[in-house]
Amino acid sequence: MTRVYLLFLIVSITYLSSCKKSDKVGIQETGSIMANTQKEKKYDWLPTECAPEIYPVRIHEGYLITKDGSSIEIPNGGRTVQNGWGQIGSTYIVGDELKPIPQKLKITWISYAENKFYSGDFDLPSEKMSQLFEKGFLDRRNKKDNYSRIVVGLAPGGIVSVWMLGSGSTVEIAQFVAQETDMKINDLVPNTNLDRETYVAKRMNGLKEDKLQKLNEVGIRTDIWNLYRKRFFWKPVYNFKSQAEATKILIDFFNGERIYTFSKNPSLTSFQDFAVPKYTRFYWVDNNKNEFGSKIYFDEKEMYETFDKIFANPKVKQAVLNFEVDKYNSNIKVFVESDVERLELKKATIKSI
Repeated sequence: MTRVYLLFLIVSITYLSSCKKSDKVGIQETGSIMANTQKEKKYDWLPTECAPEIYPVRIHEGYLITKDGSSIEIPNGGRTVQNGWGQIGSTYIVGDELKPIPQKLKITWISYAENKFYSGDFDLPSEKMSQLFEKGFLDRRNKKDNYSRIVVGLAPGGIVSVWMLGSGSTVEIAQFVAQETDMKINDLVPNTNLDRETYVAKRMNGLKEDKLQKLNEVGIRTDIWNLYRKRFFWKPVYNFKSQAEATKILIDFFNGERIYTFSKNPSLTSFQDFAVPKYTRFYWVDNNKNEFGSKIYFDEKEMYETFDKIFANPKVKQAVLNFEVDKYNSNIKVFVESDVERLELKKATIKSI
C-alpha cells in the first residue's frame, strides 16, 4: 500500500507540474499573438515636397509624425520649392526603410509670391493611407506596384495638399488650410543681412522669365485649389479610324493626381470620379505593330467650362473624353460627350511623339 501511495503521489505531482507549465506557456503564446496583432504595420515610403511653378515657397520646418511620436522630416535644406503641383521633389533617405503610416503633419513655410508665413498642425487620414498602401496600383506593364512617396504640397492662401505617389499613380488624400503666422526673416535665414522685403524680392526675381510672365498674367490665385479638386464621373475612350489599339495611357489632372497605366486597366475603362485632366499622353499600335504616340495639353478655362456645361444638364450622370484618331494616325480630335451633348475641345494643343 505504501508503495502504491508513493507512486500515486509522484504521478500527481508530475501531472500538476506539467499542467502549470503548460498553462504558463499557453499564456505566453497568447500574449505573443496579442502583441503581434497590436503591432503597427510598416511600409516602404519617403517624404517629399512640392509647390506650384509660379508660386515658390521655402519650408522652414516640416514633419510627418507617427503614432508613437516619431518624426520623419520633410526635406527643406533652404531650397526654393517650385517643382509643380503634385510632383515629386527632394528626398531625405534617413531612418528605417520601413516606416509606420504618419498620423499627423506639422509644417511652417514662407510663400514668396505673397510674402507670407504659414503654419499648421493637421491630422492625416491614416486609414485611407493604409488602404492605398495595401492595395497599390497597376502600372503600364499591368504589374502591381506600390506607393513610395508621401508628397506635401504648399500653395497660396495657406493651402496644404497631401498625395501618395508611386511610379504609375498619384492620389490626393487630403487638403488643409494653414494659418498665417508672423516670423522674422532671420528665423528662416539666420545668416542673412537682408531685410524681409529685399530677401523675398530677390527670391521672386530668380523665377524664369516665362514663370514671371505667367504670374503677372494670373496674379496670386487662392481660389483655384478647391476648383482643381472638383470631380466629374467620366472616363477616356480612344477611337481609331484604322485598325489600331491603345496601349499605354498617362493622364495628369489639375489637382496634382496622375495615372500612368495600361489601356485596359479597369480604373480607366470604367467610369470613375476623376478630376479634370490637364495633360495626357497615350500610345497605340496598328495591325502591323507600328507604334504611335501623342501628347495633348488642355486649356484650363476651356476644360472647366466644357465639363461644367456637359454636367449642368440634370439628365447627365456620366461622360466620356473621346480621342478620335484619323486613319493616317496623324490627326486627333478630342471631345467631351454625354448621351445628350458632344463638345469639341478646340483649344487643346496636340503634338505627335
